[in-house]
Amino acid sequence: MKQLLQILILLFALEQIATAGFFSSFTELKPSITHTPLDNEKDVDSDVVIKLTYGERINQSILSTNNVVLTKLSDGKIIEGTVLYTEEDKTISFTPSSPLEGGQYEVIYKDILKVDSSMFFFIRWIKIETVSFNFEVSSKQLVSLETDKTNIELNENNTTTINVLAQYSDNTVENVTNDVEWILSDPSIITIDKNLITPAKEGKTTLHAKFNGQMIEDISVTVYKEINGYRLPPPPDKLLNDSTLLGIDLNNNSVRDDVERWIYETYTEPVEIGLFMQNARFYQIAIEDPSRANETVQYSDAALACEFYWIGEEAKDNESFTLDEYKSTKVDRQIKSLMFNNRQRHIAYERYNGAFNGKTLHAPEASKEKCNFDENGLLGESL
Repeated sequence: MKQLLQILILLFALEQIATAGFFSSFTELKPSITHTPLDNEKDVDSDVVIKLTYGERINQSILSTNNVVLTKLSDGKIIEGTVLYTEEDKTISFTPSSPLEGGQYEVIYKDILKVDSSMFFFIRWIKIETVSFNFEVSSKQLVSLETDKTNIELNENNTTTINVLAQYSDNTVENVTNDVEWILSDPSIITIDKNLITPAKEGKTTLHAKFNGQMIEDISVTVYKEINGYRLPPPPDKLLNDSTLLGIDLNNNSVRDDVERWIYETYTEPVEIGLFMQNARFYQIAIEDPSRANETVQYSDAALACEFYWIGEEAKDNESFTLDEYKSTKVDRQIKSLMFNNRQRHIAYERYNGAFNGKTLHAPEASKEKCNFDENGLLGESL
């Protein structure tokens, strides 16, 4: 056993001698090295991150700012910063603590140690040759950033573009869109590639543009749904929508947004859309103040007169489309189910009906003029 150990020690010593020694000196190694900026590169951005990528694994346990020296050549000032090593791509990054002033700079990477092991699994370190290079930061300084759009609204089936302009201290203006870092508050709403914005789904997000240490914030982006040229209100939050009697009606047309979306997403014929929207508006007005039932019954009469026209003989003689009576009755029940979907709304509608207790109501005559929508099914102003 003792003899075997002696042999192993001897072999290890011979190996170390063959690779330039152990501890007393390090082997100078020339691995494959790439770096950014490139040597003597000009017009480098002031917020540059200086990177050095080795073809070897680095001993990061002793890596510090002492291993990277960044000097401004005009005055010999050493620039402070932070050092980060990424083992996955074997890259050392040096980030200056503040944007660099214009001028010539020298970078020296020194005393970098490579982790290695002998054939007997002893750990050793090999010194990698010092690397140095120069680059030049542009003397013109970024003064401001601006975009050609600050509030973007687009159909979910369309795309749009946005451009970022940089103004510099020498009064020049450059389109820097392709070099901007885009930051989204909600990346599920849109995607952005350079200057092209593509919707992913309905909703709102905020877009931020970052360039050369400066940020443009609060570029509002709204993606909406459009059916046959009509812009739908956004899907309301169900909990919030059902928390009040009237719910959410963002476009202020007296039809609750969830009901409006259901009508437009379910039917395509303009007459159907218009009539069903007119019915929904009546129900909304009826529950808003049931005590005014004798006044608001006019909305019910108008909707019925319109419906009687489209299911009647006059429409069959003069129109290319007529309404199916069974379908109309069925849809009306569905709309009621949507409109009076909680106890508060149901009670309000019962109070509206109760206001006519003991009174005789007459069915209105069929009349196309009572239809409160145009040929595209778009609802008009309240009666």
